[in-house]
Amino acid sequence: MATKTAKALINAATIVRVTDKTTGKFLGFGVKSNSTNDYYCVHCYQVAGEPVYVCNCYAGQHGTLCCHVKAVRELVAAHNAIEAEKAQAVAEAERIVKQAEQAATSPSVRPEPKKRVAELSRPAGFSFLK
Repeated sequence: MATKTAKALINAATIVRVTDKTTGKFLGFGVKSNSTNDYYCVHCYQVAGEPVYVCNCYAGQHGTLCCHVKAVRELVAAHNAIEAEKAQAVAEAERIVKQAEQAATSPSVRPEPKKRVAELSRPAGFSFLK
């Protein structure tokens, strides 16, 4: 039984985000080729609310899912996971701050009065000897 080895997505981990300098509009990603010093353009389009990635490499021009698109998908998934983690941490911090503010302004929450020293001391006549 023959086994297939997984081919690396991109050997030179170089993926750059391409934006228009004048407008700041996102244009796509530049992904370095595994075999040459060329960069391929990976564009992202929204079709029916789902992202569709298109590459200008030979495989991408013929409708095949290439390693450049796979690398961009992996990058975007990792970025989205990090952003979701950040949003969750911010929401948790906001929840804690809101609870603290409510506790500080609530009239029903009062600190317990301190006990007097006499109440805390031991009764007179204590001895280790019986």
